[in-house]
Amino acid sequence: MDWIERAAPNVRDRGKELLPVEQIKIAFDHFCAGLPLHDNEDIRRLDRRDKGIWELKTLDVRLFGCFVEWRVFLITVVRDKATVKKAGY
Repeated sequence: MDWIERAAPNVRDRGKELLPVEQIKIAFDHFCAGLPLHDNEDIRRLDRRDKGIWELKTLDVRLFGCFVEWRVFLITVVRDKATVKKAGY
């Protein structure tokens, strides 16, 4: 998972104890274990069409992508939370 270290923003806002890359790894572990994702807290649907765009959230990082099949999330963009907020999402 070297790509996580390269893609993860190095900006912390609320996650004072965990680096952004650690937050992402925890979110992946949670998702891969099949634990429930809570709407608007852990994940948010941005596009209402079938297989729309989703935002997977940690305290400081936003991962954007889509479900290409059941339980397969394809991440296309990784940004820090502050940048996403400035863009109006």
